[in-house]
Amino acid sequence: ALALDPENPEALQTIARLLTDVPDEVPREAEPEIAAAAAAARGSAARAGANRYLLWTVFLPIALWMGVRHIPSTIVTIAAVLLCGASAWWLSRKGEVGLRQGLFLLLLSSVTIGLMSSVFGPFILIPGLAATNTMFFAMAADRSARRVVLAMGVISIALPFFLEMTGVVPRAYEVSGEHLVVLPRTIAFPALQTMLFLFVTSVAMVIIPGVMMGRMRDALTAAERRLFLQAWHLRQLVPSGTKEALSVRRPRAGASSERSPGAAR
Repeated sequence: ALALDPENPEALQTIARLLTDVPDEVPREAEPEIAAAAAAARGSAARAGANRYLLWTVFLPIALWMGVRHIPSTIVTIAAVLLCGASAWWLSRKGEVGLRQGLFLLLLSSVTIGLMSSVFGPFILIPGLAATNTMFFAMAADRSARRVVLAMGVISIALPFFLEMTGVVPRAYEVSGEHLVVLPRTIAFPALQTMLFLFVTSVAMVIIPGVMMGRMRDALTAAERRLFLQAWHLRQLVPSGTKEALSVRRPRAGASSERSPGAAR
């Protein structure tokens, strides 16, 4: 109809809807591109993870300055941190990261966080690290994978606590009616170094997520800007009577958002 009558308003509105409406069902032909976009998003998350794990190593000199009490635990924890950083860097170099590779990095980072609880126990610093780690992985996961991400975040805190309560590892805390005492296990607690370590790591857990989330927000804003500019240019190609049909529309209520490029598996 549009070829026979370029001014046909109904035909123009139909074309407008086809160009701007987001379908509820993803065409099968589009699945490979969506999967590739999701893999690229996981690659970006791996790059952010590599930076985070690299920053973890910055605190190692202060921890060693505090004094090592248990050499095997210290070596294993440091090795896990370095392995996390190396794995995330290697995956980020690939550009696209598969779901299994992303889950492997999630498992490795969760184990590393659990090992780090050997310093101050599972309830000091560890919840912040686990929450940040969970947040970054959840942003590149779909609904089913997010359940695994959340579970691993909880396990990285709960498992060390369970091992302490069952006597498998020495307890980190001694609680009385008036005092909560943090017991040194892997690392000694000299006053100056301990307070410096707690201060620096606490400040870092505020700054690092804020900076990285800001970068993600900037990327999202840039993508939204491109979308609106494309819609604006498209509106210039049709008569004014049909421009309203080409306005950028929000997804309809009930439409699934799980098939977005950043969430597809």
